[in-house]
Amino acid sequence: MSRMDKFLYLKLGRGNCLARYWLSKDNVFKKPAVAIFFGKITTEKCRKLSAMSKEELKSFKSESIGAEDIRSYRDIHYQIKPFIEAGDRRARFVTIVHGNVYIYKPDSPVFDMPKALYDEYDFHLSQLGIKPKKKTIDEHFPKVIFVKNIKRLTEFPHVLATLQCSQYLTRGTCREINPSRDWGAIQAIKHCLGEPIEKPEADEQIMSLLGWHQLETLVFLILKNSGVFPSAWRGGSLPDVDIVATNYSYSEVRIGTNPQIIFEPMKRKTFQIKRGRVEKPFENSDYTVAMDFRGKDNEKILTSKWLLEQIEDQPDTKDWFEKSLYWTSLFRESQTMHA
Repeated sequence: MSRMDKFLYLKLGRGNCLARYWLSKDNVFKKPAVAIFFGKITTEKCRKLSAMSKEELKSFKSESIGAEDIRSYRDIHYQIKPFIEAGDRRARFVTIVHGNVYIYKPDSPVFDMPKALYDEYDFHLSQLGIKPKKKTIDEHFPKVIFVKNIKRLTEFPHVLATLQCSQYLTRGTCREINPSRDWGAIQAIKHCLGEPIEKPEADEQIMSLLGWHQLETLVFLILKNSGVFPSAWRGGSLPDVDIVATNYSYSEVRIGTNPQIIFEPMKRKTFQIKRGRVEKPFENSDYTVAMDFRGKDNEKILTSKWLLEQIEDQPDTKDWFEKSLYWTSLFRESQTMHA
């Protein structure tokens, strides 16, 4: 795949309620397609607006008649523009719904749904039990792309499923899956497509191959296999705390080096776990596990490097870790994962 290829997380209707409709041949076009809405803005206007800078768009909106139909810079550049460009260059869409992952390609430029089809489309929505407040023609101009090579996955690496944990992606309509922040998920997509995946070049990339819940489970296992008692694999009810662990013995338990966690007898420690960028520890937790740490050295921060060192020292944890990432082939030829 070329460097120009992008992976786009696409929602089809609220809660993806229209995913199966659009990706089948039962939609208004009788062939697989996808659509976004964003009010009564035409595709042509979207193209013009997406070429504007933030200041240009602000000025244009203040001078334009019908400015209420012009979206914000964030909508235009981070949701509408990726969709518009997907129809003009190589890209892959990813849609996740009801435990299934759909991966597919654009097969046309973006175009406005012909108004002659609006009534039929509204009838289809009513048949699906979807009742918009207004008719489509009064509320939206659907912007459409035909799609092809639809692959429906029922089994896939856990990290791909946890794209739904990203509020940035799920609160949008069409957003790029970030090659840096979601590097592991992109490798999982390539794996599912039978394409070569990249080898990790940093500790952070290795850890990003784990899904969100897997990362919390890993921390649970490191603590448990060190001799302390984590009561659950996630805290949940405590603010800024994901895991609570207690040393129920009458001797100190020490875990790791640089930093070293010291559990005093009959005392507990709390842990916050973050996949995204972290610049400083969370105040309400004793330790912050930060896959992508960008701040100054801090004894309250446990980095990806620290996690990998503990994995290497714990045979049971290492076995779980390697099995979790077996799909990557990283550990099939060599049992050495971290120098």
